[in-house]
This record gives sequence, C-alpha cells and structure tokens, in this order.
Amino acid sequence: MLKVDELFEKFNETSDSVKILAVLSPTCGPCLEGYELVKSQFKDRNRKLTGFVIWLPMLENDDEQNASLQAGNLMDGRIFHSWDGEIRAGLAYAKSLGLACPPAWDVYLIYSRNAKWEFDLPPTPIFWMHQLGEECCGEQNKDLRLNPIKFDEEIEKAIFRGKQE
Repeated sequence: MLKVDELFEKFNETSDSVKILAVLSPTCGPCLEGYELVKSQFKDRNRKLTGFVIWLPMLENDDEQNASLQAGNLMDGRIFHSWDGEIRAGLAYAKSLGLACPPAWDVYLIYSRNAKWEFDLPPTPIFWMHQLGEECCGEQNKDLRLNPIKFDEEIEKAIFRGKQE
C-alpha cells in the first residue's frame, strides 16, 4: 500500500489513461458495494484506466490491516491503494466537492487522463458520484447518488474523449 503522498505522485504520473478514484472505509457495507463497482471497471484489460483507492478510518474496525485485506481483493497493476490514517485526503475531497459533512468518504470520482494534483486541494473531477446522505452532499448533489449504469457511461465518455485528444 502506498502512502497518501505517493498515491498523489502516481496520480500525476498517469497521463495515458482515465483515472477512477474512490475514497472508502474498509469495513463499510455500502463502501464495499461501491468498491465492487470500481473493481468491475477493470475486468476488460484493454480499457485505458488507472484506479486509485484511498482507505480511511471512518468506522470502529477500520484500520490499515482491514484496508490491506480489501486491497488484496483487487490485484491489478493498474490500481493503487493507500491507507490515509490521518484522513487528509478525505478532508481535502470534502472541501473540493463542497460537502457539508467532512471528511468525504464513499465517493467515486472520474478524472481525465491529463488531470494533475498540483495544489493542496485535489483536482476537479470530470464526474463524481457518492453514497452520502443528503445532509452531507447537499441538495445540489443529491442526483449524484452512485448508479452503476450512469457511472459506467461516464467512464466510457471519458475514455472516448481521451482517444480524441
């Protein structure tokens, strides 16, 4: 597992593929359902995708060991995992996404192949979804509830746009 700063470096090094980034708890049921959706995106070995999963300690049993167990369920050289015990990424994502209940977790973001992490805040995704309550995500983001069909469509759009660049 990478340290958070190493994950951000990897993010910046991957300019040849669309990026999927998920911020999750390793013991949260809905998070693990969302993780299955992320994993399914990598079944086709020819898709130009890179994945990033940031595991956070949000629930009582969340620790690096449980995060490592979940990371081990997805052995793919295109996917990088990080344990963020200090919740730095979760706080940064909450701020950049305008969430009312920091930190961000159970969120799924899609980035263009040229996206770079250059400042204290993460880059703006081209699309994102979540499994948060309305009190956290706000009225403006309630339509972004995680939907597997819509998420897959947005990834396909991002891959298509990447081919045209």
